[in-house]
Amino acid sequence: MVFDVDSYIADVTPYFAATGFFEVEIEQRVERFGQVAHVWSRYEARESLETPVIKRGANSIQLCFEHGRWWVFSTVWDNEREGVAFDLW
Repeated sequence: MVFDVDSYIADVTPYFAATGFFEVEIEQRVERFGQVAHVWSRYEARESLETPVIKRGANSIQLCFEHGRWWVFSTVWDNEREGVAFDLW
């Protein structure tokens, strides 16, 4: 699915209103060329900090350095599941 900011907020609001969600980065890899960077960020998600992990996955984040700061241009993610495991490093 592809969302703009407002449609993403509308999509997740009912879930987050009813359920806790804590995403914790467990590993990160940054690749940078000049003013462009790509970040792989592996995560674990839980409904609270004390509950078991409900999912793991990876965020792919593209950034550009402009006007004295890094800007996020896109974020894409996927969850680990049968047949899809994180094997980049």
